Amino acid sequence: MQIRTFRDHKNIKPGDKVLPNLTPEEPSGPSCSGAEGILGDSGTSMDSRVWWLMLLPILTFQRGSHLAAGWWVSSPGIPIVGIVGDQVVLPCQLSQDPIPEVFSVRWIFHNDSRRILVGSFDGKSQEEEEGDGRFQGRVEFFPREFRAGNVSLGLRNVRISDQGSYTCHVSFQDVSQEVSVELEVAAIGDIPTIVLNSRKSDLGLSCRASGWFPNPEILWLDGQGKIRKEFSSPRTTLEPLGLFRIDASMTLPPGSDLEVSCRIVNPRLNVTRESRIRISDIFLPSISSWLSLFLALLGLNLLLISAVFCLLRRSHKENASAVKVKLEREEEKKKVKSVLDGEKAKKRAAKIHFKKRFGRLKTELDFWEARSHAVPVAWNALERILELPSGESEVSAPTFPVHVGREGFRSGKCYWELELGEEQDWVLGVLRENAGCGAGPIPGWNSWALRRSQGQLFSSGGSRGLGKLRGNGSTLGVFLDLDWERLEFYNVETAELLERLDLSTGGDPQGMFFPFVSQGEGIRIRPVPIPLPLKGL
Repeated sequence: MQIRTFRDHKNIKPGDKVLPNLTPEEPSGPSCSGAEGILGDSGTSMDSRVWWLMLLPILTFQRGSHLAAGWWVSSPGIPIVGIVGDQVVLPCQLSQDPIPEVFSVRWIFHNDSRRILVGSFDGKSQEEEEGDGRFQGRVEFFPREFRAGNVSLGLRNVRISDQGSYTCHVSFQDVSQEVSVELEVAAIGDIPTIVLNSRKSDLGLSCRASGWFPNPEILWLDGQGKIRKEFSSPRTTLEPLGLFRIDASMTLPPGSDLEVSCRIVNPRLNVTRESRIRISDIFLPSISSWLSLFLALLGLNLLLISAVFCLLRRSHKENASAVKVKLEREEEKKKVKSVLDGEKAKKRAAKIHFKKRFGRLKTELDFWEARSHAVPVAWNALERILELPSGESEVSAPTFPVHVGREGFRSGKCYWELELGEEQDWVLGVLRENAGCGAGPIPGWNSWALRRSQGQLFSSGGSRGLGKLRGNGSTLGVFLDLDWERLEFYNVETAELLERLDLSTGGDPQGMFFPFVSQGEGIRIRPVPIPLPLKGL
């Protein structure tokens, strides 16, 4: 009789004994510590090479019914064990000599009352087919071994959910037969971790480990390897991947053995992992030789702290009254300063209000003074083109068809008003040229103007917008002051100065200043009423 491992899936025959492909694990030796403290030696019964010292009971194949005369399908009679994350082979053997060339194999997983297809092989088309999505990319057949009757199924990356019963279904011509294979899943988790918790009269220990399946056992051992009975019932928690985490705690009373081991046992694999520590007696006050000295030093420190506290309290009482008086004086100063600051703020606000009011009155006086210089203006019938510099929001320089006044002004002060009606875009101002020579386009450098474009005001003195007109803004006044060489534009409705431009004639007496305005149906000269004498302020 031959003995084969699961991974040695070639030529598995009925009657062969099948063992899991596991290698033994070498135990690590214990460690020890001195009396200076814990040398927290964490050992295991298996090192990082993870040798699996485990033999499952001998597996025997059970014979199935004949497919035809002299044909049968067989499988192991006991469960197959798979390690989580590893690969496992589910054995199934077709026995006949010779093996038929054309047959079909289907593997079915039984999940409660459901039958889930794991994978299949069609002998006619010689094609493999993967089944349910949970097994996608994890199953494989061994076509090269079909001639030997090996129709086993390889399952990679074993999961907890793969545990259960599988059926190997083989069909040949019109005859079929199936046998069951039971898969049990196991996982070996982390090395246990031991945590100390020092208390007044004893020492508490807790041990925890995660990543185990099925639910493991936990044991506390002393230095001689005997099981301790002081620990409480372990607590098991199910992790997201279906693995188990186990926690257990125990109390180490005074006089106990100071070498403690925590061992985790997987009952399905009979595999253990263990951590061992040796505890210094300084963590158990009842048996510590330093306890008396510690208590004496503690008493002296308490006396010293009490004396210092009394001195500080007396000093505090002596200084309390002085500090209180100082605080009261500072509070009085703050109140006086607050009153003075309030008075200063009121005066400052009144001053600012007066300046604003004075500025408003001055602007109104300037408007009425300018209006007192009203002159009649008539337009020449000849249309001319005005070229102005572009504003900051405009791509190209705008041009306007304009009307120019018949008469020009060489000196003095002149004021006129224009009604703009419903016009949205317009331009008005003065240009300088000799009398009788105006027929061509008006260059921007020889004109001073105020215009509105897209609701914004612009002046010929700069490209930045001046904002929007307040109020109705349908009537504007133009004041030409040749004595001071300046041009002013007013909003007649609010008596507000919109813009003031310097004419910059340079003392050149040549040329005259002619008023102009853009063309529009609602644009016309507005007669200026005779101003009344101003009342005294």
